[in-house]
Amino acid sequence: MPHMLVGICAALVAACFAFTAFAADVHLSQTGSDAADGSRETPVEILVADGRYERSQPAAIAIDADHPRAKIIPDVFHMHITHSGFTGLKHLPGDFFAIFQFNAAPAAPAIDQLKDEHRVFPGDGILPLADILRDLLATGYADCISLELYNPEYWKRDLEGVAREGREKTLKVIAQATTGKR
Repeated sequence: MPHMLVGICAALVAACFAFTAFAADVHLSQTGSDAADGSRETPVEILVADGRYERSQPAAIAIDADHPRAKIIPDVFHMHITHSGFTGLKHLPGDFFAIFQFNAAPAAPAIDQLKDEHRVFPGDGILPLADILRDLLATGYADCISLELYNPEYWKRDLEGVAREGREKTLKVIAQATTGKR
């Protein structure tokens, strides 16, 4: 079973930069000139802005940046709410992903009403997470899966308990993906 680190993140992924699709190409080109030796990874995440997006924008921006270490940050919640689908992951090499943002989406409210605050623990929502992780593993990805929860209901709870529950539920989905057991 590939080794995966599970990062518990309450609000931000400190080690990565997140960009909107509209500003990312400018920032990437600036970063490219700052790190001409390719020593810096510059991941791109599509952030939904007024519902405008293109499924391939993060990958296209990273490729068009022509930076040797440009990467993207897939986020299952954003993939869901933008109707991007999940099967496109398997068409990209695993080393093109900086990290993989992980959580679930509830059945309600309706998809067009979902916001980051509606994210729930893996396994508590409707996303086919084990299938998504199987496709991700097939790409050769073996790095960080970052649990991304912005749900204010979780903020009211004991933070260590939330972190523990998130870790357990994330590891359960990883086990389902790697063993096929439910």
